[in-house]
Amino acid sequence: MPESDSDALVKKIGQFASKYYKNLFIITSRIAAANYIFYQQSFICVEVADFKIEQIAALAGNWFVAFPQNVETERKLENLNL
Repeated sequence: MPESDSDALVKKIGQFASKYYKNLFIITSRIAAANYIFYQQSFICVEVADFKIEQIAALAGNWFVAFPQNVETERKLENLNL
């Protein structure tokens, strides 16, 4: 997104979050986008530390083990018409 649009985007996200205030939101961006100043929209800003190679491998391994289970659970729930 062009930097010239960033202020408008932050404003729109803030309006959306205010309209749907009972929901929780997670907004992610690259470090280079840190100037989006979401804290002015009552968001809590945090920075996630870089993963080590071992942590990346563990996350990927856990994701690919859990994902088929999630798909199967979703199918079961769909069959129950919940």
